[in-house]
Amino acid sequence: MEINRSDVGNVTVLRLSGDMVDEAGIDPLREHLLECWRHNRVQLVLNLSEVGVMSYMGLGIFVDWLRKMRASHGDMKLVGATVYFERTMRMMGMKSLFDTFDAEHTAVSFFHEAA
Repeated sequence: MEINRSDVGNVTVLRLSGDMVDEAGIDPLREHLLECWRHNRVQLVLNLSEVGVMSYMGLGIFVDWLRKMRASHGDMKLVGATVYFERTMRMMGMKSLFDTFDAEHTAVSFFHEAA
């Protein structure tokens, strides 16, 4: 898993690339999310357009960090989720937890408009 981070004002964009099927694929995401949270970068956009396969454990990480970010008055928006990913979230009853967007700039704008 490779992660490219950029900050757009008070919004942090994490662009994920690779598979999230085991600890080696998930640990980099945990580390980046923890770093963002520690520095109060709690308005996050996760770009998933380059993510191949994601396990249920990966989805669990998303839900866990979504709760942490919202408890810190932030949020996480998802961009570029595959049909498989969206279907899996719907099957697990998680679809309503996340706002999903087709374009990164739209997700970033959502935060700026809400401010």
